[in-house]
Amino acid sequence: MEAARKAASPAQPTPDMLGIHSIQGVFAANVISDRPIIYEVKPLFMRRTFSSILVTARQPLEPTPLRESTVFKKEDADAPLGHVCFSCICTFKLPEPASIDSQGTSPHTRYAALLGSRPPHTWPHSPQVDLDLVQKYFPGAGPGNFPILDMKKVDMAAYNEGKPLRDRRELILYRLRAPLPASVPNHHILAHVYESDRNGILMLANHAGLGMALAAGASLTYSYFVHVNPEQAVMKYGAQEDEGVWWIQETFFPRVANGRGTLMIKTWSPEGLHVATGYQDGFIKGFKDEREKL
Repeated sequence: MEAARKAASPAQPTPDMLGIHSIQGVFAANVISDRPIIYEVKPLFMRRTFSSILVTARQPLEPTPLRESTVFKKEDADAPLGHVCFSCICTFKLPEPASIDSQGTSPHTRYAALLGSRPPHTWPHSPQVDLDLVQKYFPGAGPGNFPILDMKKVDMAAYNEGKPLRDRRELILYRLRAPLPASVPNHHILAHVYESDRNGILMLANHAGLGMALAAGASLTYSYFVHVNPEQAVMKYGAQEDEGVWWIQETFFPRVANGRGTLMIKTWSPEGLHVATGYQDGFIKGFKDEREKL
């Protein structure tokens, strides 16, 4: 966001004057943890009501020298960089007054009995790595170090039992772990985006029968579209016992074929507002002697 702000000229609207409208990303290579990620932001066009930027991410060719601190320094970014490992186009839209408004029935209604069976904060932590094989050997590993959100996973086993893959659902409940200023709604939108992409492809592998035999899996593309004005994506901070602070990620799996799978993700507010939709496509490959046909 800061880089995008600097990319705008004084006569142009800055991204924080507009709301994030979409993020459409392409993953080209794995990220290596022993070196920083360097982002380059270029404006594609900057207009009063609608703007777009291009973001590319690269990493140094060599690992950062070992030191006591694990925090990267500014000079670490001066090393020669490798190829692009991630790129995205991000669009920003001026808020508009409400007019036509149509959405589907919220999960609060469709899964009322299940969600009402226990308070949100009492569901198990959403796994750090939501893959059957990992959960078998490291059950109940805890919340992990995800920095901004407390995430819980609803047990959908009974609901999904006997259903074809396309009709199965996963529900993740999440809330802020610390206050986030409501005056910067784009930061809240970015938190929703990060949450929605935490475990998607791995959950798909589980449902495709590869949870115990996944040879390789990764995202190829991810798109996230915000349907509302930015202030409607702001998350209220409160105690975990407050049911009014819990948002819902609803995930389903409309298509799996040819070694790839597609997820559709809907972001729902505590009031049942459909705030955003994500589409993720990635590859999932099982070991040849154990995998199901995809």
